[in-house]
Amino acid sequence: MEFYQDLLKPTKKIKSKLGLFLLLALLVIMIAAQVFISVKSGMVTNWFNIIFWSLYGIIALYQIITGKRIDSLFGKAYIQITDKALKLKPSVLKKEQLIYWKNLSHLSMKPTFIKVTGQDGNTISLDFKNFEYQVVQGLKDAVKALIDEGKIKTE
Repeated sequence: MEFYQDLLKPTKKIKSKLGLFLLLALLVIMIAAQVFISVKSGMVTNWFNIIFWSLYGIIALYQIITGKRIDSLFGKAYIQITDKALKLKPSVLKKEQLIYWKNLSHLSMKPTFIKVTGQDGNTISLDFKNFEYQVVQGLKDAVKALIDEGKIKTE
């Protein structure tokens, strides 16, 4: 049994062209107002505001138009269970962890986490507190199915 879960949740897309137009219009009005205020007052700090809020608006637009999170541009975060191994990459910035079932030393499944220890001492701990119920159930079902099939040896 295979199980794969992308940990970077997609955002909701705007399907309405009117909604997208209003969002773009609001962004342009906000930038124009900030530029107008900065030119009138001559303050440098307002220019930092303009740059910051413009970048924030562009990032928000990207997420709304594409339905992808901005950190998905920099990498992946996922859980993958196959017949041969468990792969976990908990966030974009963290390294992928891999334990082969044949090298499994200990598997501990609790209601709130799974802890897998390899024979080499490498431990993967997977906490469920940030996952949706369906993801947790799918993960547990995949591990139970592998145990039932004999792919994961138990004592």
